[in-house]
Amino acid sequence: MFLGGQDQYHSFERQKALTDFLDRYVTSTSQPNQPCLWPLVKEVRIDLRGIEFLEYFTLVDVPGLGDIIQLRAKSFEEQVHNCDETWAVARSDRVTTDTIVDSVLLRYGASFPIKVICTAIDDSIDDSLADYLESEDQDVSKVREMQTEQGQTPVKIQRRRKVIDDTKRWIDETRANDGYCIFPNRNGKRGKASDQNYQAAENHIQKFDDEVKELQKRVDSLPQELFSALVKSRNQLNDRKLRQDKAAHLPKDTGVSAFYVSSRHYAALKGAQDIHSLQPSPEDTGIPELRH
Repeated sequence: MFLGGQDQYHSFERQKALTDFLDRYVTSTSQPNQPCLWPLVKEVRIDLRGIEFLEYFTLVDVPGLGDIIQLRAKSFEEQVHNCDETWAVARSDRVTTDTIVDSVLLRYGASFPIKVICTAIDDSIDDSLADYLESEDQDVSKVREMQTEQGQTPVKIQRRRKVIDDTKRWIDETRANDGYCIFPNRNGKRGKASDQNYQAAENHIQKFDDEVKELQKRVDSLPQELFSALVKSRNQLNDRKLRQDKAAHLPKDTGVSAFYVSSRHYAALKGAQDIHSLQPSPEDTGIPELRH
């Protein structure tokens, strides 16, 4: 970095420390003891060690066309002509209505390779999303099946546990009565239980206990599967809308090239960030596909 007539080099171990240091040079934020300098700064270069991808590419982050500060918007105009490829970045929940994406595709779609990057694909994932997707004619049949299963599986577990408890109670009471009991499967007939009866009851308990364990595994896995299914369904809806709505901005038969990513969850899966919530698989974050 060139400051005060000389080169200065600063190294940071944490992203926040770097961000705080650069804030006055790249944003409009200012403090009484530290005025912002961004109008005087043409560009800021950041080198990241150990990232193979950056040995072959230079990523340029520029303000969008819609920046209300004309000086920043002009920076985009100057930089875009020097890029081999342009990414229009917008949040997944508003990418199809983002006017900046429209502007970039309309103005440069016929001249430059442009990819639409939909970020934060795993934000705002809840039960109401399925209703919205359905209202947009998106197929959510698998999501509905999982939602139904999510409601029914705990009930199935409860019923099986009741059978287990009832069977154990029958064994205990029968033994307490010297083997005399009411046989539950013989229309209330009384008699003395044999070793085979006890063994059949134990097998009955084991069978239902195994079923409870399998159903509990399903209960544990369903939230993650439902989360992933909702993410994919919204991605599919956005992809359909982008291809339908933005086709007019591009040359005939070109189509919109879009990627759906979650850098936050990808970082968490790589151990770089702690997230205490449901997480998509590395592939579902979209980052591996984008890198390729």
